[in-house]
Amino acid sequence: MCIRDSSYGVRYQNYTVTYEKNGQESIANLSFNQYWADRVAQSQQGNQGDSVLPFFQYRYGGKANNAPGFYQPQNKNLSLIHI
Repeated sequence: MCIRDSSYGVRYQNYTVTYEKNGQESIANLSFNQYWADRVAQSQQGNQGDSVLPFFQYRYGGKANNAPGFYQPQNKNLSLIHI
């Protein structure tokens, strides 16, 4: 006779997001979606040339620089476990 025992549960563990520990992390001031929306709006208005582009600026980021990181934590991820 074979007896099977199993249990189910939900595990929640809050992992931190990855970051560069030596402080060599940079964050752009524009997201790609924001950059693309600005470019589309400029082209619809007929603006063109190098001076009308939204320019990217980078700043130091991450825990080592006491600044926001590139990735943001997602605290709503749960997983079903089977033991």
